[in-house]
Formats: sequence, C-alpha cells, structure tokens
Amino acid sequence: MARGGVCHAPLSSRLASHGALPYGGAMGTVINLRQARKRKARADKAANAAANRALHGRTKAERSAQAAQEERQNAVLRGAFRESPQEKDQ
Repeated sequence: MARGGVCHAPLSSRLASHGALPYGGAMGTVINLRQARKRKARADKAANAAANRALHGRTKAERSAQAAQEERQNAVLRGAFRESPQEKDQ
C-alpha cells in the first residue's frame, strides 16, 4: 500500500498477503442461508417428483392396454381349465 494513499486491492488479498487469513485464500461469498435452504429443498423436491414420475407415471393408454392384456391372459387361463372352478367347488 502506498504511504498516505488508498490501496485499491481487495481486502481479502491485502489480509492474505500479511498472513492475517488463517486459510490463506480469498474470503468466500456471502450467502443468505434461508434462501440456500429453500433452494436446496426445492431441488430435493424436484428430484423426488422426477423419481415418482418415473416409478408411477403411466398414461391412460398404457394403463388400458395393460388391463386389456391381463383380461386376454385371464380368458386364456380360464379356457385352459379341464373343469370350471365353479363346478369343482360343488
């Protein structure tokens, strides 16, 4: 720093050059913790929603196609019995 003058270097670099900062680096940026918590919560919620969409999300056409396929399989299975299940119980 010049004698009697103003130093235009940032405070963190002036402190680091004199060994005043224990970590020897620049100061970190100031963040608002409330906003950081909210940002993290929104990101976690979005990730959870994406996982749920992948796990449970099916279109109406996919659900109806699967229901029709299950009905066809049940019809084939009912036709394969030697005797109907109602006759067997009697």
